[in-house]
Amino acid sequence: MAWTPFTRCDHDSTSLRYKSGMSNREFAQIARHLSDQPKRGRKRRVCLRSVISGIFYVLQNGCAWANLPKDFPPKSTVHHSGRVRASC
Repeated sequence: MAWTPFTRCDHDSTSLRYKSGMSNREFAQIARHLSDQPKRGRKRRVCLRSVISGIFYVLQNGCAWANLPKDFPPKSTVHHSGRVRASC
């Protein structure tokens, strides 16, 4: 892929809190494949974007789930979502 002023703006991560974060455009690509609120059981109380960002943080930094910064949802939520999505 050639870097042009347009593509560079799309992939600019300087405004993100962590390098593993996603731009709105990147998350829109992922969000198409995520499920909506479950029809049965408990309603989801965490933002899926922050869960996915937490998974990316662990994958990029190679840290343990217990070392996930407090900015992300609880480590058990992120870990369970990562396990479920990775098995599909």
